[in-house]
Amino acid sequence: MTSDKRILLVGLTCVDIISVAKEFPKEDSDQRALDCYWQRGGNASNSATVLSLLGAKVECLSSLSNDPHYQFIESSFKEYGVKTDHCPIHDSREMKNPTSIIILSDQSGSRTTLANTKDHIEVSYKDFEAVDLHLYRWIHFEGRRNCDAIKKMIGRVREFNTSVPELDKIIVSVELEKINRAYDLIIDQGDYVFISKDYAMEQGFTDKISAVNGLIIRCQPGSIIICPWGELGAAARSWSGEVYQCDAFSPGKIVDTLAAGDTFIASSILALNRGRSIQEALEFACRVAGTKCGMVGFKGLEGLQKLLP
Repeated sequence: MTSDKRILLVGLTCVDIISVAKEFPKEDSDQRALDCYWQRGGNASNSATVLSLLGAKVECLSSLSNDPHYQFIESSFKEYGVKTDHCPIHDSREMKNPTSIIILSDQSGSRTTLANTKDHIEVSYKDFEAVDLHLYRWIHFEGRRNCDAIKKMIGRVREFNTSVPELDKIIVSVELEKINRAYDLIIDQGDYVFISKDYAMEQGFTDKISAVNGLIIRCQPGSIIICPWGELGAAARSWSGEVYQCDAFSPGKIVDTLAAGDTFIASSILALNRGRSIQEALEFACRVAGTKCGMVGFKGLEGLQKLLP
């Protein structure tokens, strides 16, 4: 199934300042960088970029600042065809756009991130109230520090869904990535729940199958839980008990793993929003995320929706 309505992603947009090193530097050492560049980042922002490259109509809702980085961020969104109609723009004296310093190892493809979200103001319920829900088929929420506000936002979507025909109901997904966050407030709020390897391990699980089996009971009835596990692929489980899994896709040489998880989530959403099965969505998402790891950035993903079964 396809829809002319948008997919909305709610969460972080930041500026990634990326240095490529021959190998990860030793502490207190000097090393020449192989490359250095800026890239718009943030989980929701990255997933929006990938969805747009895969042919979806996309909007990102992030809290932004009118500081000197704003022009770069806005220009990048426009370049990739991502709408930002409802993003609140804060005065730079109140907050700055978040930045991340990222070191990419050319030797291993690993990425090491130092994130600066000092003074960052999260998207509020008031910001979300300005969104016209009739525009959207799917809304994805990145679990951040404002889980109480996210729960309230999802409540607004649920209330909207009670007032419209079945075909106009909005699908809700949530992402639980970080550790030590109040995810208990939102794990039972999504039709689809994406959990990271780090979060699953914090909860005591050691593999993707045990994670989806163990955490599904915390989700709402009828939901699907999905867990990517890096080079070991991904797994999913339905509320009714069906378990699905898929091997990772290797691009050959690992070049850039930055935002591989965001790519996986975006590809899953695209496939599911177009009516594909859970197994088909897993296989497509692993393929696209693996392909992304073999290239710098996202532009090489354009057109990969043709791989959808």
